[in-house]
Amino acid sequence: MVYQIKEHNYEMPREQYLRVIKMLKGQHKGLNVILAVEKDGIAIALRDIYEKRKDLLDAVKSWKSKGYSIAYNLGK
Repeated sequence: MVYQIKEHNYEMPREQYLRVIKMLKGQHKGLNVILAVEKDGIAIALRDIYEKRKDLLDAVKSWKSKGYSIAYNLGK
């Protein structure tokens, strides 16, 4: 799969991508944040931080309606 961070593209096995996401979730613990969106074997790093939990969940719902899988953290 391809993981895009800013203007850089990294090819990696899916297992490695999932380890990166797990690490990022640990680093962003307690924040309402979308870490990445994924579709058709391409993941895009976002790091979109939301003040309110509801705002995050609305954004997740919007991405899902477009067919994306979302890696996110629910904060407080």
